[in-house]
Amino acid sequence: MKYLVTGGCGFVGSNLAAEVLRRGEELYVLDNLYRFGSADNLKWLRKQGDFKHYPYDIRNANDVETVIREVQPDYIFHLAGKCNQ
Repeated sequence: MKYLVTGGCGFVGSNLAAEVLRRGEELYVLDNLYRFGSADNLKWLRKQGDFKHYPYDIRNANDVETVIREVQPDYIFHLAGKCNQ
């Protein structure tokens, strides 16, 4: 199965993504790394297994559409959100 996790480098998203990798499933992560700590979570997640990271912004519909067309995921977990800091 193919999984796409938007916001996959946030706290919840990275833990969900790690579980997908642990199960041996195909993982794709869409996260622009805007939130503090996201880059560290991406680094940690890379140690958990192989996956493709798209550094796109969820607010760009064209980018999201491109990723979905390319990946053709079986499941999409939408965990991305704009955070005002």
